[in-house]
Amino acid sequence: MAAGAVGFAGPASAEELLPGMYNVVTSGATAPGMAAGNAPTAWTVRSCGSGCAQIIGDNALKWDARLSDGQWVAKVHRPDAVNCKNGTAAPGWSEFTLNADTLQGNIVSTSDGPACGSPSPIITGPIFVVMDLA
Repeated sequence: MAAGAVGFAGPASAEELLPGMYNVVTSGATAPGMAAGNAPTAWTVRSCGSGCAQIIGDNALKWDARLSDGQWVAKVHRPDAVNCKNGTAAPGWSEFTLNADTLQGNIVSTSDGPACGSPSPIITGPIFVVMDLA
């Protein structure tokens, strides 16, 4: 699936992801509970300590992101991390990476092991994410 680019202004400081509401556009693959396609939505960011930002997505999934080498990075285990072609979902890890300067990033998910009828783990994504402070 092709992904379109959408530009938004970045935060005032790359050292901090400012708390508040963010306009978010996702494109590319989708994960269970996420809005499909180039869907605008709103996410909330809260501070969770020094160098930590809790990002709450449209599906109420909470990411505790840490700043590392100019990227906000978070990883969560989910019972529905990977979409299967038969309409079911498989458990696994979803990793969210967001550039601290541009607020553009992606989400990639990997099943815990063989899933969806495959003899090996399934990797889905990327889901492209663009955030802009509302």
